[in-house]
Amino acid sequence: MRALTETYINNKNHLKIIQITDMHLFADKAQKLHGYCTYRTLSDTVDYIIASEQNPDFVLVTGDISQDETTASYQLAREQFERLNIPIYWIHGNHDDETKVQAVFNATTHLKQLSKLTTPFWDFVGINTCRRGTDSGYIENSEMAIFYKKLAESKINDKKIVVVMHHHPYPVTTPLVDACMLQESEYFLGQLKENKQVKLILCGHVHGEYQITHDEHVLEACPATCFQWEKGTEKVTTEDKRGFKVIDFYVDAYESTVSFI
Repeated sequence: MRALTETYINNKNHLKIIQITDMHLFADKAQKLHGYCTYRTLSDTVDYIIASEQNPDFVLVTGDISQDETTASYQLAREQFERLNIPIYWIHGNHDDETKVQAVFNATTHLKQLSKLTTPFWDFVGINTCRRGTDSGYIENSEMAIFYKKLAESKINDKKIVVVMHHHPYPVTTPLVDACMLQESEYFLGQLKENKQVKLILCGHVHGEYQITHDEHVLEACPATCFQWEKGTEKVTTEDKRGFKVIDFYVDAYESTVSFI
C-alpha cells in the first residue's frame, strides 16, 4: 500500500518542476490517434526536455498515459520517463487502467504514484477524479475524505498547497472538453474555498494551455504531449503541436511557463 505522504528533501528556496500530460500511448509504437503517432510525440517531448537542460527537481505526470490501457503501453511510457533520470510522480487519467500502470511503474524507483508530496514550503496533494467507464470526472466520497485529511495536515503545518488532478474543475470555454470536466464539483470547490492555503491547481485532460484565476487560487491546465484541441471547439479539431509546463516554486510565489515543440 502506497504511503499517504512522502517528503521531498530540498534545502533550496527554489523548486523547479516539469508537468507533462496526456500521452495516450498504444502497445504498438506506430499506432496513431487522430493522425498523430503518440509514441513519437512523447519521445520528441522527452528529447526536447533533455536537450533544453531544464534540470527540474522532479516531473509531474497528470494522467492519460495510455489510450488502449495495455501493459505494453505503460512499459513504453516507463522507458521514455526513465530517460529523464529524475524522480517522477504520476496520477492516472480516465483512459488509464490504474492497476496496470501501478504494476509497470512500481518496477522502477524513478516512478511513484502521487498521493501527497511535502516540500519545505509547498505541499503537492493528488486527488483521484477518475471513475471507470466514463470520460467525465468524479470524486468518490471516500477519496474526498482522504483529500480533506491531507489538506488539514498541510494547513496545520502552514504549507501552501498545489492540488494535482486529471480533470479540470472549472470550464475552460472549449465545449468539447468542458462536456467531460469534473462533475458535481460543488463540494470539492467548497473545500478549496475553506482552505486558503490552496494556491494552485494543476490538471491535464484538456489538451491545451489554460490559466484561470478563481478566489484564492489559480487553475493551470497543461498542454498534451500528443496534440492539442483547438480552443473553443465543439467538435474534434486538433492543433499539431505538443508541449509541457515548467513551474518554478519559491517561498511565497510561483511562476509557470509553457513550452511548445
